[in-house]
Amino acid sequence: MSQLLGGRYRLGDMIGTGGMADVYEANDERLSRKVAVKILRSDLAKDPSFVTRFRKEALAAAGLNHPGIVAVYDSGEEPAPYIVLEIVSGKTLRGIIRAGERLPLDRALEIGEGILAALDYSHERGIVHRDIKPANVMITDKGDVKVMILESPARLMILLQPLPILGMLLAQRSIYPLNKQSVKLLMREAIFTQLVAYYLK
Repeated sequence: MSQLLGGRYRLGDMIGTGGMADVYEANDERLSRKVAVKILRSDLAKDPSFVTRFRKEALAAAGLNHPGIVAVYDSGEEPAPYIVLEIVSGKTLRGIIRAGERLPLDRALEIGEGILAALDYSHERGIVHRDIKPANVMITDKGDVKVMILESPARLMILLQPLPILGMLLAQRSIYPLNKQSVKLLMREAIFTQLVAYYLK
């Protein structure tokens, strides 16, 4: 695909696809750098509520600036809602596990610490990632840990904005009022999920 998005992002090859979006390598012609562009699937782009949530979560994630979190650079609407991300060269933790690679204990602990540092940073800024799993963690070619914060937007919780979504436990599709106790529980759930995934590894 050769298409210019937002007057600056020249799409290249597709590098990934999933239930939510297709991901393309692209060239930012304004800043002369490689980026990844995630374009929302056409069926989801027709759902106004999903698109609204997608926009709000992309905006919130764009405010995160941490070396352990894949950066969100930009977003747009045409030809479908899309977000522009830091392009990461490496493997997912899931890929490493499935390949049967055995990590030394020190290295495994280092990866776990990197993930928890990213979660701690996002929690301090009111964002809870409720879909932490090996598929959403990248290990770069240099060995750095990168959490993909927007890999599953329907599972992201933005806790500091007064919107109805903030009281939504999205996994159950039920609405509950948020209070200090529920916020703490959500944060503990994210950390516990990471520890379980780490233990099962």
